[in-house]
Amino acid sequence: MKTSFLNVAEFMTYQAQVQGDKVALLAKKKSWLNFFGIRNSKYETLTYNEIEKRINHYAHTFIDNGLKAGDKILVFIKPSLDFPIIIFSLFRAGVIPVFIDPGMGIESLLKCIEASHAKAIIGIPKIHHLRLLKGSHFSQIEHAFVVGGRAVNAISFDLLLKKIVMFKYMKRLLVLKI
Repeated sequence: MKTSFLNVAEFMTYQAQVQGDKVALLAKKKSWLNFFGIRNSKYETLTYNEIEKRINHYAHTFIDNGLKAGDKILVFIKPSLDFPIIIFSLFRAGVIPVFIDPGMGIESLLKCIEASHAKAIIGIPKIHHLRLLKGSHFSQIEHAFVVGGRAVNAISFDLLLKKIVMFKYMKRLLVLKI
Protein backbone atom coordinates (compact mmCIF):
# COMPACT_ATOMS: atom_id res chain seq x y z
CA MET A 1 0.00 0.00 0.00
CA LYS A 2 1.38 3.36 -1.05
CA THR A 3 1.66 5.74 1.90
CA SER A 4 3.51 8.77 0.49
CA PHE A 5 1.99 11.14 -2.03
CA LEU A 6 3.27 14.34 -3.62
CA ASN A 7 -0.13 16.00 -3.14
CA VAL A 8 -3.74 15.11 -2.37
CA ALA A 9 -4.60 14.81 -6.07
CA GLU A 10 -2.27 11.80 -6.22
CA PHE A 11 -4.13 10.32 -3.27
CA MET A 12 -7.41 10.55 -5.21
CA THR A 13 -5.85 8.68 -8.13
CA TYR A 14 -4.77 5.96 -5.71
CA GLN A 15 -8.27 5.80 -4.18
CA ALA A 16 -9.79 5.43 -7.66
CA GLN A 17 -7.48 2.47 -8.31
CA VAL A 18 -8.24 0.84 -4.96
CA GLN A 19 -11.92 1.67 -4.43
CA GLY A 20 -13.07 2.44 -7.99
CA ASP A 21 -16.84 2.08 -7.99
CA LYS A 22 -17.43 2.74 -4.29
CA VAL A 23 -19.27 5.92 -3.34
CA ALA A 24 -16.82 8.68 -2.43
CA LEU A 25 -19.02 11.79 -2.27
CA LEU A 26 -22.63 12.27 -1.23
CA ALA A 27 -24.56 15.54 -1.42
CA LYS A 28 -28.18 16.63 -1.25
CA LYS A 29 -29.65 17.09 -4.69
CA LYS A 30 -30.73 20.60 -5.59
CA SER A 31 -34.42 20.77 -6.35
CA TRP A 32 -36.95 23.41 -7.28
CA LEU A 33 -39.11 21.91 -4.49
CA ASN A 34 -36.75 23.53 -1.96
CA PHE A 35 -37.94 26.93 -3.22
CA PHE A 36 -41.43 26.10 -1.93
CA GLY A 37 -40.16 24.79 1.42
CA ILE A 38 -40.78 21.18 0.47
CA ARG A 39 -38.07 18.92 1.86
CA ASN A 40 -36.13 16.98 -0.69
CA SER A 41 -34.29 13.99 0.73
CA LYS A 42 -32.76 12.80 -2.53
CA TYR A 43 -29.00 12.61 -2.76
CA GLU A 44 -26.54 12.49 -5.60
CA THR A 45 -23.38 10.46 -5.34
CA LEU A 46 -20.07 10.11 -7.11
CA THR A 47 -17.73 7.13 -7.10
CA TYR A 48 -13.97 7.40 -6.83
CA ASN A 49 -13.68 6.62 -10.56
CA GLU A 50 -16.16 9.36 -11.47
CA ILE A 51 -14.31 11.85 -9.27
CA GLU A 52 -10.97 10.90 -10.83
CA LYS A 53 -12.36 11.46 -14.34
CA ARG A 54 -13.79 14.86 -13.39
CA ILE A 55 -10.58 15.93 -11.65
CA ASN A 56 -8.62 15.08 -14.80
CA HIS A 57 -11.12 16.83 -17.06
CA TYR A 58 -11.15 20.00 -14.96
CA ALA A 59 -7.36 20.01 -14.53
CA HIS A 60 -6.93 19.77 -18.30
CA THR A 61 -9.48 22.54 -18.75
CA PHE A 62 -7.46 24.84 -16.51
CA ILE A 63 -4.27 23.96 -18.38
CA ASP A 64 -5.91 24.23 -21.82
CA ASN A 65 -7.11 27.70 -20.86
CA GLY A 66 -3.62 29.02 -20.16
CA LEU A 67 -3.04 28.23 -16.49
CA LYS A 68 0.19 26.56 -15.49
CA ALA A 69 1.82 25.19 -12.37
CA GLY A 70 2.50 27.99 -9.90
CA ASP A 71 -0.27 30.29 -11.15
CA LYS A 72 -2.70 31.56 -8.51
CA ILE A 73 -6.48 31.36 -8.83
CA LEU A 74 -9.04 33.12 -6.64
CA VAL A 75 -11.69 30.66 -5.42
CA PHE A 76 -15.22 31.87 -4.59
CA ILE A 77 -17.30 28.69 -4.70
CA LYS A 78 -20.16 27.65 -2.43
CA PRO A 79 -20.06 24.17 -0.90
CA SER A 80 -21.40 21.62 -3.38
CA LEU A 81 -20.65 18.21 -4.86
CA ASP A 82 -18.24 19.85 -7.31
CA PHE A 83 -16.35 21.97 -4.75
CA PRO A 84 -13.80 19.31 -3.68
CA ILE A 85 -13.43 18.11 -7.28
CA ILE A 86 -12.55 21.59 -8.49
CA ILE A 87 -10.06 22.04 -5.65
CA PHE A 88 -8.44 18.65 -6.35
CA SER A 89 -8.23 19.53 -10.05
CA LEU A 90 -6.39 22.75 -9.18
CA PHE A 91 -3.90 20.71 -7.13
CA ARG A 92 -3.55 18.24 -10.03
CA ALA A 93 -2.80 21.11 -12.43
CA GLY A 94 -0.35 22.64 -9.95
CA VAL A 95 -2.43 25.82 -9.72
CA ILE A 96 -2.48 27.52 -6.32
CA PRO A 97 -5.98 28.18 -4.92
CA VAL A 98 -6.37 31.45 -3.01
CA PHE A 99 -9.36 31.62 -0.67
CA ILE A 100 -10.58 35.03 0.47
CA ASP A 101 -13.46 35.40 2.92
CA PRO A 102 -16.14 37.54 1.22
CA GLY A 103 -17.58 38.32 4.67
CA MET A 104 -14.83 40.85 5.37
CA GLY A 105 -16.61 43.63 3.48
CA ILE A 106 -16.25 44.85 -0.09
CA GLU A 107 -13.32 47.25 0.40
CA SER A 108 -11.19 44.69 2.29
CA LEU A 109 -12.16 42.00 -0.20
CA LEU A 110 -11.06 44.15 -3.14
CA LYS A 111 -7.73 44.95 -1.43
CA CYS A 112 -7.08 41.25 -0.87
CA ILE A 113 -7.98 40.43 -4.47
CA GLU A 114 -5.48 43.02 -5.73
CA ALA A 115 -2.78 41.87 -3.29
CA SER A 116 -3.19 38.22 -4.31
CA HIS A 117 -1.74 38.76 -7.80
CA ALA A 118 -3.92 35.90 -8.99
CA LYS A 119 -3.96 35.15 -12.70
CA ALA A 120 -7.43 33.57 -12.67
CA ILE A 121 -10.72 33.43 -10.81
CA ILE A 122 -13.33 30.74 -10.32
CA GLY A 123 -16.55 31.49 -8.53
CA ILE A 124 -20.25 32.07 -8.41
CA PRO A 125 -21.84 34.67 -10.71
CA LYS A 126 -21.88 37.31 -7.94
CA ILE A 127 -18.08 37.58 -7.86
CA HIS A 128 -18.03 37.94 -11.64
CA HIS A 129 -20.57 40.77 -11.43
CA LEU A 130 -18.26 42.47 -8.92
CA ARG A 131 -15.38 41.84 -11.33
CA LEU A 132 -17.26 43.78 -14.01
CA LEU A 133 -18.21 46.61 -11.65
CA LYS A 134 -14.79 46.99 -10.01
CA GLY A 135 -12.58 45.99 -12.94
CA SER A 136 -9.46 47.83 -11.80
CA HIS A 137 -9.18 45.57 -8.74
CA PHE A 138 -9.28 42.51 -10.99
CA SER A 139 -6.87 43.82 -13.64
CA GLN A 140 -4.40 40.93 -13.22
CA ILE A 141 -7.12 38.33 -13.93
CA GLU A 142 -6.56 36.74 -17.34
CA HIS A 143 -8.87 33.71 -17.01
CA ALA A 144 -12.34 33.50 -15.48
CA PHE A 145 -14.48 30.46 -14.67
CA VAL A 146 -18.04 30.51 -13.31
CA VAL A 147 -19.79 27.87 -11.21
CA GLY A 148 -23.54 27.73 -10.59
CA GLY A 149 -24.70 30.05 -13.33
CA ARG A 150 -23.43 32.28 -16.10
CA ALA A 151 -21.18 35.30 -16.25
CA VAL A 152 -19.80 37.58 -18.93
CA ASN A 153 -16.36 36.47 -20.18
CA ALA A 154 -16.22 33.39 -17.97
CA ILE A 155 -16.07 29.69 -18.86
CA SER A 156 -18.98 27.78 -17.33
CA PHE A 157 -18.01 24.72 -15.32
CA ASP A 158 -21.66 23.66 -15.40
CA LEU A 159 -21.42 23.32 -19.19
CA LEU A 160 -18.17 21.37 -18.85
CA LEU A 161 -19.94 18.91 -16.57
CA LYS A 162 -22.71 18.47 -19.16
CA LYS A 163 -20.05 17.73 -21.78
CA ILE A 164 -18.67 14.94 -19.57
CA VAL A 165 -22.13 13.40 -19.14
CA MET A 166 -22.84 13.69 -22.89
CA PHE A 167 -19.47 12.12 -23.71
CA LYS A 168 -20.20 9.16 -21.41
CA TYR A 169 -23.62 8.70 -23.09
CA MET A 170 -22.14 8.86 -26.60
CA LYS A 171 -19.38 6.43 -25.61
CA ARG A 172 -22.01 3.92 -24.40
CA LEU A 173 -23.88 4.24 -27.71
CA LEU A 174 -20.69 3.55 -29.65
CA VAL A 175 -19.95 0.49 -27.52
CA LEU A 176 -23.47 -0.84 -28.13
CA LYS A 177 -23.08 -0.52 -31.92
CA ILE A 178 -19.81 -2.47 -32.02
